Amino acid sequence: DRTRELAKANKALKETMDHLSLILESLPIVSYTCTADGHFKTTFVSNSVREITGYTPQQFIKDPYFWQEHIHADDRDNVLAELEIVNLKGTYQFEYRFQAADGSYRWFSDHRRLIKTKRPARSYMVGAWQDITEERRIRQEGELRLQQMIQSHKLTALGEVVTGVAH
Repeated sequence: DRTRELAKANKALKETMDHLSLILESLPIVSYTCTADGHFKTTFVSNSVREITGYTPQQFIKDPYFWQEHIHADDRDNVLAELEIVNLKGTYQFEYRFQAADGSYRWFSDHRRLIKTKRPARSYMVGAWQDITEERRIRQEGELRLQQMIQSHKLTALGEVVTGVAH
């Protein structure tokens, strides 16, 4: 009877894990785990990373510096400094450019949470990367249009003042 209960529990656990994996893989994010020891070595990356970056999960896991080395050079120092804040605060969100397999850079929004264990050396981080490249492009275009509109209004107002002074 005990064996049957254990088999039933294992089957339910496998179904739950399969269900959660399916949900994770269908979301437009990359879920991951990494160490919290200062090296931030990636220990798990969801398969959705292929679609977003062109890299395999194994590339992130095999090379402890793979993720760090693909952060844009202008963003890398800030990102690594902010990771230390995660170790203090417990959670953090930041944005940076990440080089995809085709050589282009994608903007990532990175949400992390520190998971503390009884042994601090075994603490780790869980997180999600979301590709926000398109949102950033739209935001920049909107800001550019706003600046152009402001300049246009300034020139119109200046023209009105000059016309008023001339009369």
